[in-house]
Amino acid sequence: MHFSFLFLMKKKNRRHSIFTITKASIEAFRRDLHKRRKDLIVSSMHSMKKFMAGESWQTLSADQEEGDCSVAQQFEYMSYWQCESKRESLKKIDLALQRLNEGNYGVCADCGQAIHIERLKAIPFALFCKECQEEKERHRHEAFITKDRHWSP
Repeated sequence: MHFSFLFLMKKKNRRHSIFTITKASIEAFRRDLHKRRKDLIVSSMHSMKKFMAGESWQTLSADQEEGDCSVAQQFEYMSYWQCESKRESLKKIDLALQRLNEGNYGVCADCGQAIHIERLKAIPFALFCKECQEEKERHRHEAFITKDRHWSP
């Protein structure tokens, strides 16, 4: 069984796109997303246990120097951001699974065009086509540069 999708243009200078995706491909994406989700949860649980146990602090003894404590604090800070990154990835995977269930998986959330199948294979939780993602990143970069120029101590 094949599903064909036709998406209307929302942005100027974009062509209509049609792509065909098989039911087997949809199920393969679903299995991959569920596997990634499970792996992330297991990894997150392991990381959180280490973080909550304060393993980096347990290795420090009372007679260590202040610089050693600073290294441990930096390690904990990095561990926290790794956990946060995993949490964000989990949210993206859940959204992709929801879009699969709703029948709009593989459709750019911005322009409504089909997301190229190779992009979905590389990033199965992609919400945007390559062009829209690049545009978002360019705007984010420009905003960062503009904000940085106006920064004063």
